[in-house]
Amino acid sequence: MNAKRTILIVDDDLKVRKTLSDILQTQGYVPIAAATGKTALDRVEEEMPVVALIDLRLEDISGLEVMRGIKERSPGTECIVLTGYATQKSAIEAVNLGAYSYVQKPYDMEQLLVTVRRAVERRESEEALRESEEKYRRILENIEEGYYEVDIAGNFTFFNDSLCRLLRYSEDELMGMNNRQYMDDESAKKVYQTFNAVYRTGEPAETFDWEVIRKDGTSRFVEASVSLISGPTGEPAVFGGIVRDITERKRAEEALREYSERLEEMVEERTKELRDAQEQLIRREKLAVIGQLGASMCHELRNPLGVINNSVYYLNTKLRDVDEKAKKHSKIMEREIASSNKIVSDLLRFAEGKKPILQKTQINTIVQDALSRTTVPDKVAVITDLGGDLPPLMADRDQIEQVFINLILNAVQATPNGGRLEISTRAKEGFIEVEFKDNGCGMPEEDLGRVFEPLFTTKARGIGLGLPVSRKIIEAHGGSIEVESEVGQGSTFTFTLPV
Repeated sequence: MNAKRTILIVDDDLKVRKTLSDILQTQGYVPIAAATGKTALDRVEEEMPVVALIDLRLEDISGLEVMRGIKERSPGTECIVLTGYATQKSAIEAVNLGAYSYVQKPYDMEQLLVTVRRAVERRESEEALRESEEKYRRILENIEEGYYEVDIAGNFTFFNDSLCRLLRYSEDELMGMNNRQYMDDESAKKVYQTFNAVYRTGEPAETFDWEVIRKDGTSRFVEASVSLISGPTGEPAVFGGIVRDITERKRAEEALREYSERLEEMVEERTKELRDAQEQLIRREKLAVIGQLGASMCHELRNPLGVINNSVYYLNTKLRDVDEKAKKHSKIMEREIASSNKIVSDLLRFAEGKKPILQKTQINTIVQDALSRTTVPDKVAVITDLGGDLPPLMADRDQIEQVFINLILNAVQATPNGGRLEISTRAKEGFIEVEFKDNGCGMPEEDLGRVFEPLFTTKARGIGLGLPVSRKIIEAHGGSIEVESEVGQGSTFTFTLPV
C-alpha cells in the first residue's frame, strides 16, 4: 500500500467511515478505516499512514488516547481530531499531543480536504527534507577529496585524479595552469590573500572556501586547506593542500536557511490558527449558553412583561385627567416595556432558530411594511430608492421584516442627533440586493469583525442580539449580509437574497 497517500479514518460510525473513505478516494488517497481505537492502533503498525482522522469519542478508548498511541507507533503520522463535543480542554490537550488540526463537527468537507492536503504536504516536505539531508551526509562520507601542489606563483605542479574530475580538465591541461584561469577575479583575490598570509607567517590555513569555474563553464564551491612545503634546502618551494567540493553543502545550507525562514512563518500561521480556534471555542460556548437558557428565560419573562403592559394600559384608561408629568412617566414605562420585549424576542429568535416558512413575496412591500411598523424620529430622514419590476422571491415574510426593523432601529440609534437613512433595493445577478445606509456615528474597524457575534454590543442599551439574529435569518434564506462602516461617516449594511 502507498503509505504516502494512506489516510486512516478512526470513527465508530459506519456511515462516517464509508462517506469519508469514498470522498478521500476520489481525491487520490488510499483510505483505511477502523471502528475502534484498538483496531486503529493495529492498522497503524501495519500501514504507517501519512494522516489519521480521529473521532474524539470512541466506544473503547478516547480519541486522544488513540492519537497518543499513533504518535508512539508512527511519529510521522499527522493526526487531525474530529469532534462534535469540542471543549477548550480537549483542544489544548490535542495540540499538546501533537495534533495537526482540531476540526469541529459538522465540518465543511472542502475545508477538511484542504486540512488533509496541507497535512500530507507537511509530511511530504519533512520527508523530502530528511531525504535531502541523508543525501548530503552520504556525499560528505564518500567524497573523493582532491590534492594539489602549486608553486609560489600559483601554477599547478602536482595533483591527483579527483582534482581533475572536480575541475573537468585532463592531466595535461591542468599541469602548469595558473589559479586565475579557473576562478573569477573576486575568488582570485581571496586565494591570493590567503596564500600570501601563509607564505608570510608560515602558519597553515586549515580551511577557506571559494568558487571555481570548471572547463565546461559551470562553477562549484570548494573548501581547501593550504600549507607551505619547503624544498630540499629549506626555502619555501610549493603550497599544498586538500580540496573538497562543498557545493551540495552550500545548497543544503541555503535550503535549510529558506526552510528555517519558512518554519518561522509556519509557526506564526499555526499560532494564529490556534488563537482563532480558541476564539471559536469561546464563541461556541456563548452560543451553547444562549441555547440552553434562552428559551426558558424568554417564556418566564414574557408573562410578567405582559402583565405590566396590561396594567399600564389599564391605568391610562382610568387616569385620563392626570398631570403631564404622570403621563410622561406612563410613556416612559410603555417604551421600556417595548424595549424589554424586543430583547426577549431577539433572544428567543436566536435560541429557537426557527426554519423559515418560504412563500412568494415582494421585497419592496416588506420594506414598506417594516417602515410603517417602526417609529422613526422626525429628525431622521428616511429616503427610499426601491427598484422597479423586481422579481418576487421565496422568503419568510415575517422573518425578513424583522431583519429590516432591526436595521432601521440600528440606524435610528446611530443618529441620536438626527441624520439620514437611505434604503434601496435592486436586482443583481439572480439575487435581490437590499442596502441600509446611514450617516450616523459609524463603527471603528476593530469592531466590524464582531458586530455579528452574539452578545457583542457597543450600545448603552440592548444585549447585542439584533444583528446576530438578522444574519442568522438571512443565511437561513441562502443569502449573505455584509457591513461597511467608518467612524463619523456612518454604516452601510448590504445583504442579498436569492430569487
